[in-house]
Amino acid sequence: MEIRKYWRVVRRIWITVALSATAIFVIWSLYAYRADTEAKTAAVSDANVAVSFTDGIWQFKPAIGLQPTTQLFFPGWTGITPEGKSKRLFIA
Repeated sequence: MEIRKYWRVVRRIWITVALSATAIFVIWSLYAYRADTEAKTAAVSDANVAVSFTDGIWQFKPAIGLQPTTQLFFPGWTGITPEGKSKRLFIA
């Protein structure tokens, strides 16, 4: 009978730790993945680029009639190493 008491305590501790870790992870995710001021500034149209957001899609179009960008790189998103990105950027 004593083993059941211990398992009940172990399960209660396990559930408490798991729920606490989940709450901490969610709070950290909300804080860590916010847009900083530099990102917010980049999403504003200026004399060179017209920025628009429609139907959940960001569009960056040149305001002075240059050829539109065909590739937009998000660091760490594609899984390419930084060296590979820089070689690709210089080739394009």
